[in-house]
Amino acid sequence: FIENTFDTVNDNWIYMQDNAPPHTSKYSMKWFKDNNINVLKWPASSPDLNPIENLWDYIDKELKKLKPTNAGQLQTMIEDLWIGVTAMRCKKLVDTMPRRMKQCILARGKTFSKY
Repeated sequence: FIENTFDTVNDNWIYMQDNAPPHTSKYSMKWFKDNNINVLKWPASSPDLNPIENLWDYIDKELKKLKPTNAGQLQTMIEDLWIGVTAMRCKKLVDTMPRRMKQCILARGKTFSKY
């Protein structure tokens, strides 16, 4: 799935990941290196600082309603849901960052909430 995302040559790609084991496996890291994809350094256990987690949560909830029955259906449904994410939804999530940062500081870097 990710191979299609990075199929164009672009030196400006920086991949952000949450340090989950599948994202940091030897295979994944080798693939990023072999494809000249820069990986953003990101602190472990920091989902509160990553607005995209809310998009994944939305997609996950919608997929549970749609109930795909095979991998092909799953991929198509994810693509369709992703295409349906509006710029306004993304802006609203980004606009929560000042509040997230404040909460993170108050929580001294520990997990503090779900947005």
